[in-house]
Amino acid sequence: MSKPNAIGDNPISGTWISKVGSTLVISETNGALTGTFQSTESTGTAAIFGSADPDARNNARALAFSAYWSGTSPYVTSYTGICKVDTSLNHIQEIEVVFMIAGSAAEGFPPLWQQTNIGFDTFKRRTST
Repeated sequence: MSKPNAIGDNPISGTWISKVGSTLVISETNGALTGTFQSTESTGTAAIFGSADPDARNNARALAFSAYWSGTSPYVTSYTGICKVDTSLNHIQEIEVVFMIAGSAAEGFPPLWQQTNIGFDTFKRRTST
């Protein structure tokens, strides 16, 4: 999908690249989000699911999604933020999120709250070249 070309054109479906190079592929249907997340900070690909403001005319659409990462140290990452159109710079789209990573608590490990990390990231739409 091409980048938005007018104010009020803010689709979420597409491929997004984070500041650290992770790839997020989202499909949106009436505000329901599904897709995949390939992190540069973890091995494998996680399925994502979530929801978003279904009105693509909004220049700042609220969204939230989660990813489950399996492996030797399974954990869940939840993301919440906005998909916005920067109306001052060629209508470039970004997804800005705050995320929380909760690791699996097992016997011999600290309580779950000690294995929780909070961070933020920005994804930019991958445009066709």
